[in-house]
Amino acid sequence: MRDYQYRQDLFEVLTSADTALIYLAGAKEFLDKADDWSKIDMFGGAIITSAIKHKQIKEAQSNMDKAEKAIDTFKKELQDILVIKDFDLELTADIVITDIVFDNVFTDSIVQSQIDHAQFQVNYAIDQIRKIRETVLEYDRQHHG
Repeated sequence: MRDYQYRQDLFEVLTSADTALIYLAGAKEFLDKADDWSKIDMFGGAIITSAIKHKQIKEAQSNMDKAEKAIDTFKKELQDILVIKDFDLELTADIVITDIVFDNVFTDSIVQSQIDHAQFQVNYAIDQIRKIRETVLEYDRQHHG
């Protein structure tokens, strides 16, 4: 019975890690697209460029929100492991409106900075979850082979 419970717990840890990684990969994809559009926007984009950039940011935030929930589950299974989970890509309505309406290098650079920070957070979380997942699997191989 104990072995069954261990296997169930292991399955839950790995499943929650995989779920988080899927959503983080989605966030990374949309952040990379937002980063590309942001650079275009900084060097002469128009209103449509800003709108597309903010659509990509919104999609990235949606994936990051889902990843946070999966990471919460993952953390519950590994209570002593610290994993970054507080993603923050919230752009205030003022920044979004200012960026689209005024569309200047100053507002574009603020948004670019926020995209860069979110990319760092997502990449860090992906690295940490992968490392922890591999450590769990290695422990399993060594102790429950």
